[in-house]
Amino acid sequence: MKKIFIPFTFLFALMSLEGFAQKAKRATVFTNDNNYDAQVIAVGTTGTKYIYVTGTGKKGAVFQAQQNAIHACIFKNIPGTPNADGVPQLYDSPEPKAEDIAFFDDFFAPEGLFFNFIANRSTIKPENKDIVDLGKGYYQVKLKVQVNYDQLKQYLVDNGKVKAFAAD
Repeated sequence: MKKIFIPFTFLFALMSLEGFAQKAKRATVFTNDNNYDAQVIAVGTTGTKYIYVTGTGKKGAVFQAQQNAIHACIFKNIPGTPNADGVPQLYDSPEPKAEDIAFFDDFFAPEGLFFNFIANRSTIKPENKDIVDLGKGYYQVKLKVQVNYDQLKQYLVDNGKVKAFAAD
């Protein structure tokens, strides 16, 4: 009995570690700067920015691109184009601090508030030239997302996640 129990214990421990590693891997996918590209392509009226951003997924590539547009505004310095200046990241770190993780997890959840800061979310559709088949059912899309940038800044200031001087 003892000889059978030890291998099962070892197997269970190994499976637990593998599951933990997969969870850690999933958590870093969204915060990794190399997972998507973003670029400011135009500045709209009323405090909006048009961001050309990529998203990858099986069915949720458009959703992921929208999420990435808001994520880029908060956590990345977004380069500009000859037509529009880039924008600095709003948050003072490329990843949430420990005390802010729960806030940003809720904010970026599928039903989270991040959608409130996308002006054209109901009309966003990638053009055929902006859809790349990565194989095995995965696609990468490039979208032009209009972000309510000034409202996003104010929301983060109001919730104590960004200092007021960074939002001016």
